[in-house]
Amino acid sequence: MSISEKIKEELKKQGLKPADLVRLSGVPQGRLSQILSGKTKYPRIDTISKLEAALSLPSGSLQDGEGLGHTQATDPDINLLIKEALVKYDGKEVTLTQDEFILLCTFRDMPDDEKKDFLSVAHDLWAQAKGL
Repeated sequence: MSISEKIKEELKKQGLKPADLVRLSGVPQGRLSQILSGKTKYPRIDTISKLEAALSLPSGSLQDGEGLGHTQATDPDINLLIKEALVKYDGKEVTLTQDEFILLCTFRDMPDDEKKDFLSVAHDLWAQAKGL
């Protein structure tokens, strides 16, 4: 069951609407809509944790199976894609690791303003690590 299906099922069980979950969790309405629609299949772990807390679910209960947070991937299709995910970097073919693949999928699902913030932080961390 996908994370979207799990959240919808839990909302129904608890008699809540998505607007209630936005209020209880602090997760922005746009982000929750993307998760519920299935557009965002791999929400950030901190987002999942907020949703679990707001729904009074045990930690990790929304992360099992399909539609996981970033750290795991058990869907066989995802694992197949990871194995076949080749990119060209500096003219060389490079195979992506599972974490790299999930990071790219997550990045693609981010709203544009979050992408800019993410890239800025990533650049700063890279520069710091390189001593620049």
